Amino acid sequence: MPHAQMNSRSGALLMIATTLLALCVTFLLALGSVPAQAQTPAAASEALAGKAAPEFNLAQVAGNPLKSGDLKGKVVVVDLFAAWCPPCVDEVPGFNALSEKYKDQKDVRIIAIAIDSGTLGDVKAKAKELQIRYPLLFGTENTMSDFGINAFPATLVLTKGWRVHHAYLNLVPHKRELIEQEIDRLLSEPVPGP
Repeated sequence: MPHAQMNSRSGALLMIATTLLALCVTFLLALGSVPAQAQTPAAASEALAGKAAPEFNLAQVAGNPLKSGDLKGKVVVVDLFAAWCPPCVDEVPGFNALSEKYKDQKDVRIIAIAIDSGTLGDVKAKAKELQIRYPLLFGTENTMSDFGINAFPATLVLTKGWRVHHAYLNLVPHKRELIEQEIDRLLSEPVPGP
């Protein structure tokens, strides 16, 4: 084989190898920069713990708007809900039970925020069909990102100081019982000052 032809092949192989190496390095660097919430549910939950919950002013499916300021000073369970998400729908009876258990407790609120679920009329019809017995709010296109969530089902337990105490992401066995324990623990804590 002539020397020029061998150098040409070696150069082409070297270029291919360099390109593949560059792609691998780029992929690995990008993987390392993925936000915690995109990694695993456990890592995302840990990353959210202690963060301030977002401010909002959202329409309730049943009528008047609800502002985050109306909930501060209470332990709040926020279920980020999608009508097309079978696990979200399956969790409704558990949230109905939580709402019933704490209905006389003025320092506890169970709410859901419907996201990516059609029109307000669609969400009203779904709430009626599912017999949702706790406040259901109509979320905006930014609600998921405002809460730092990127998947369903997602449930946040917020402290009286309006911080994320715990995030339950994806399907979590015995979620209702775990949330009850979190609520009871948080109720025993004093309301933080301004």
